[in-house]
Amino acid sequence: MENFLANEWKFQNREKRSPRNGLISLDAAEVEAWYQNENLDGEQPDVLFERKWAKAVMNRVMSRIEDEYSAVGEEARFQSLMAVSSGASALKYAEVADDLGMSLAGFKSALRRFRLRCRELLRIEVASLVDDPRDIDDEIAHVVELLK
Repeated sequence: MENFLANEWKFQNREKRSPRNGLISLDAAEVEAWYQNENLDGEQPDVLFERKWAKAVMNRVMSRIEDEYSAVGEEARFQSLMAVSSGASALKYAEVADDLGMSLAGFKSALRRFRLRCRELLRIEVASLVDDPRDIDDEIAHVVELLK
């Protein structure tokens, strides 16, 4: 019985030694090059790390939403909504709507749904990273602050 219980305990705790998603390789030279290419401007390494982490979280969110749009053949719509949402596009809503073959009201509605979906996916992503669900809103605020 003791052997059985010991084996069960090992089986239950094996993920600590070998995670389901595989191990993350840290190549020291790659990490060093990563930091060398950054414009530190006097930033502390911990702040730089947190900013990189926040960008990675947002990249995962954007990748997920891009996959959703691609799955239904709406890559052009995703690119336009992304450009308008990020402020990268100097185009007016009416011009973007015309390019997509949408009415202005339809484009504004699509933009609102896009932003709501981004928020929802960010919440899901952050929820997977925190232990206590009560910390989700604080962590989201922290991510947004780091990206400013």
